[in-house]
Amino acid sequence: MTHDAYDRDDRRILVVDDDELTRSVVARRLRQWGYDPVVFGNPREALQYLKDAPCSVLLTDMSMPETSGLALARAVRRRSPRMPIVLMTGNPDPNLHRRAREHGIGEVVIKKAGPQDELRAAVPCVVLGSPVPGRSRPRRPVRRVTPISPTRFARR
Repeated sequence: MTHDAYDRDDRRILVVDDDELTRSVVARRLRQWGYDPVVFGNPREALQYLKDAPCSVLLTDMSMPETSGLALARAVRRRSPRMPIVLMTGNPDPNLHRRAREHGIGEVVIKKAGPQDELRAAVPCVVLGSPVPGRSRPRRPVRRVTPISPTRFARR
């Protein structure tokens, strides 16, 4: 039996990234912001988890050894067409934003040093379908969000 794995009111955020340090930093920040991160280093395991448990957002890395974040977004879209998706990448590419929009991804976060205020705002905004502060339309067009820096917070 297939069910929609999206639950807007659930505080669980599915985090998928092959880099352990990034997973750790993102999970710690999400917990500090009141979310319940469910973390996977493997996209297949994350999809398996979604078969049985709802989440409010998918936060995924773009480049992983087994598959891309875009491929994972496609698979999640088939199962949960309404689930908001945030794509993280360390390699900004203007074509990525276009491709992300084509896959229904609400935000693209560039992983580099910097404040996390916009990322903090992006997660609830994609859940609610409202504009990220400083943007006039909800969830489109995809724009770069000031990212998380794994090295900045790893020592705390």
